[in-house]
Amino acid sequence: MPAAAQVSTLQALPRAYRRLRLIIEHLPQAVIVADVAGTVLLANDAGARLFARSVAEAEGRRITALATAGPDSLTVIGSNGAAHTLRATPLTEELGEDADCVLWMSADGDPGAPHPALDHAVLREIVDQMPNLVYGKDETGRFIYANRATARAFGTTVEDLIGRHEAELSPVSGETGRFRALQPPPDLADGVPALPEHTVTDATGAHRILQTVAVPASDRGGFDICVDVTLQRHMEGSLRIATEVFERCRESIMVTDPVRSVIFVNPAFTTMTGFGADEIVGRSADSLRSGNYDAAFYAGIWSEVDTVGYWQGCLSSRRKSGELFDQWLSITAVRDSGGSIERYISIAADITGYKYAQARVSYLAHYDTVTGLPNRALLQERLNTMIKDAAEGCGSFGVLYVDLDRFKQINDSFGHHVGDQVLCEVATRLQTAVSPECTVARYGGDEFVILIAKADERRVAAIAEAIRASVAADLIIEGVQLGTTGSVGVSLYPRHGTCAADLLKHADLALYHAKQRGRNHLQLFAPSMTHAAKERLRIEAGLRRAIDLRGFRLHYQPQVDLATGRLVGAEALIRWLDPDRGLVNPNDFIGIAEESGLIVPIGEWVIAEVCRQQRAWQQEGRQIVPIAVNVSALQFQDAGFVARTIDALARHCVPGAALCLEITESVLMHSPDVVGQSMRNLAALGIRLALDDFGTGFSSLNYLKQLPLHRLKIDGSFVKGLPSNDHDAAIVRAVLSLAHHLGIEVVAEGVEAAEQARFLAESGCRLGQGHFWSKAMPPADFSGALATPPVLP
Repeated sequence: MPAAAQVSTLQALPRAYRRLRLIIEHLPQAVIVADVAGTVLLANDAGARLFARSVAEAEGRRITALATAGPDSLTVIGSNGAAHTLRATPLTEELGEDADCVLWMSADGDPGAPHPALDHAVLREIVDQMPNLVYGKDETGRFIYANRATARAFGTTVEDLIGRHEAELSPVSGETGRFRALQPPPDLADGVPALPEHTVTDATGAHRILQTVAVPASDRGGFDICVDVTLQRHMEGSLRIATEVFERCRESIMVTDPVRSVIFVNPAFTTMTGFGADEIVGRSADSLRSGNYDAAFYAGIWSEVDTVGYWQGCLSSRRKSGELFDQWLSITAVRDSGGSIERYISIAADITGYKYAQARVSYLAHYDTVTGLPNRALLQERLNTMIKDAAEGCGSFGVLYVDLDRFKQINDSFGHHVGDQVLCEVATRLQTAVSPECTVARYGGDEFVILIAKADERRVAAIAEAIRASVAADLIIEGVQLGTTGSVGVSLYPRHGTCAADLLKHADLALYHAKQRGRNHLQLFAPSMTHAAKERLRIEAGLRRAIDLRGFRLHYQPQVDLATGRLVGAEALIRWLDPDRGLVNPNDFIGIAEESGLIVPIGEWVIAEVCRQQRAWQQEGRQIVPIAVNVSALQFQDAGFVARTIDALARHCVPGAALCLEITESVLMHSPDVVGQSMRNLAALGIRLALDDFGTGFSSLNYLKQLPLHRLKIDGSFVKGLPSNDHDAAIVRAVLSLAHHLGIEVVAEGVEAAEQARFLAESGCRLGQGHFWSKAMPPADFSGALATPPVLP
């Protein structure tokens, strides 16, 4: 049928009128048409239901009697109590500017009924104002009617759409076909409209979700009303997501009304507070207050929320059980379109565990885990604070550096768990010895630093002496009586420094000098100590260069047979050839080498050099005599010491008997089991082992019984008084008698006179060493000494 004929048919008023009225009756939106005086001319069933009336009761009445009307909108309170807003649209597009009808239409509702006062043009304008697709088809499927929304969806005009088949408008090849679902639904059971929902693509390429209402007509064909529910479905989806988030959110969410009565809460709120929704809804949110804050505090929070719209912070609250907990709370005010607050939304997270963890982290960062004392970081903070306060008040204070003497022996002998108990007991004693405003900190290992607040030199010295005495008192740990002492170094503010670094450094220097005096001493810092410290650093740097550049030399002091005067061995004594100072005596650098750990590579070089020299003398035809080498405790603690010694002998083809390793009793006190096994391994290779300086330390006869010792060396301090000093003579005779019965050889060192040599020989001492025979000499001179006739006492 031609388009013009279709338009003519559509304009057949009685038939078209019936169709349009039928469409309006089936529209899901509420539709109300009123004249300019406000009298309702038409209301469909959905519109009449909003007023809780029938269509007949609504039509003919003034709209102001039914609802609250504004210039552009109509607010209706429905039978269910919900508010509905209907927007006003003047029907002017087809009816002209003089039209006396206004269309009120909402976005929700159901179908309606006719009014005889309305003509076809009014009904047509109503349908054209609809955002929904409204169209009709004849029995062949061609469009006989369509509103503007339908034409827009096909990307054409109403005039172009009438009389055409959908297939002509929507290509199918390669696509799903636009609006293929707009064909009349085939299934109308008992005249009840079917309501399928489907997704289509309009002329712009946008995806739209349509819900189709099939309207049967009296003639063949029918009408479809397609409601675009895209926005509604998206909003429903968003609402589902929001609901899911609300329900599953791990943070507590509480919504209150403007007077702060609870409207609803999520499950996380119940988990956090213990209150179920049925217990808290309708109650005031103030019932959750902890009682830790006054009314002014809460008034300040709500004032900020009401003025700024938002508040957040940490505060405590109370659970149903009465238990207090900490929460991070955010409160937001929700306002309506008029700016009035209609809701408060509170979101909270339980941070009790977080605050505990934070406090624990802070504690671990500032306190020692063994003793519970402030650690180095907190000490630094407090020291800086004391400096600031003292500077402002022209005050003074003291810094005490305390180190436990021989603490490592306790750890090595009894284990670290006993060592930790010793540290805890010492920490308690230190805290007891000072007043509460003082700080006692564990600086590291067995070192403590004490800040004596508001004290002059006399008071600091008195407290330091009390601390030294307190540490020296015997300890009982796990039933074992332990003895320890403490060395103390002292610096004073502002006399010895005005910054934390200087005060700590100078107290440490004083401590070093206290230990140098023999431990268990108290030492006040003196400026001269700084020079000594710099000299130590200079020597240490020089030793490192000497190791790299092989700047050491060995001299050899003969050991002779007292009975024959024959040279039977020697002690290798190291010398440092410093570019600036020349040949440096070992007494000036061995102690620093021990402290710095450089004694290990230096000692390794000495053993290798002795083996090399022995091989050289052998190649010169000289006899091989044992050369004694001093070995430090650090060397014996080195796991590779034995292997490197064996390697030096093998590399230079020297037998083990060519070496004699001299150790002091301090070596035996460090890890005695490890040292003992190393000594047995060395002795098995023929290497001789000597105990040096016997009698000057804490001598233990147990060492002589258990360890493979071949020789004892009587210290020169006992030889010096021979033969006139009765005490020295008695000690020497006792050592000789003991060694004789144990089958151990004895060497007396420091022999400087003939009468000393004769006394030793007559007392049964076989070997002697000292200036009476020779000072230490270079390798070439010692080689000549091997051929020199013996010197008898």
